[in-house]
Amino acid sequence: GYHSIACGISKSPEDQTVLQANSAILRKIVLQKIRSIQAECAEARIVFIYCNSLSGAVNVPLLRTALGQSFTVISPLASYQEMGRCYHKIALLTANSQSAGHIEAFLYQANRSVIVNGMGCLDMVMDIEKKISPNAIINKYSLVEQARLFKKNGCEALVLGCTHFPYFKKALVCALSKYKINLPVIDPSASMLQRLSIIMESGHSQLRARL
Repeated sequence: GYHSIACGISKSPEDQTVLQANSAILRKIVLQKIRSIQAECAEARIVFIYCNSLSGAVNVPLLRTALGQSFTVISPLASYQEMGRCYHKIALLTANSQSAGHIEAFLYQANRSVIVNGMGCLDMVMDIEKKISPNAIINKYSLVEQARLFKKNGCEALVLGCTHFPYFKKALVCALSKYKINLPVIDPSASMLQRLSIIMESGHSQLRARL
């Protein structure tokens, strides 16, 4: 395993949504958090931004510039660029519409002809925070019906564009299989962990800051 230092940016999903509306202020907060971690542990050199919404709102390229070459920043956004090269039409579930817009922009960077069908739902995030069961969430928000509509409209994959949503991925995959809806469900964190593993195996510091 890796030695990581976790650092929260906001107290709740609602607070996070409000912060996302001002990218400059959010980026300043994130930089302060990273500098604080660096002061605590000078060996930390990898910033692992796990949150999809935060990654889009904070403007990762500007964050990399502010941090300088001494830090490696891993975020879900590179995963979306990979998806943009693989698919022509993507279904996207996000925590809010701000996040959907940021993710869509990164998909377009890789594929100017990509089409995104999206659904943003902060209530779904709140229910996950309350530990409501995955199947109850799938039923409450009609995710099987949403997936059926996405498939009917020609979507090739369903992307879980929120850090919370892998919570119901297994149950959703089972439900789609049950109703014979052939729509792959993609969790961007898998490719993030692959990139982290490659960096660590290349001899990078074993310490990382996790946001």
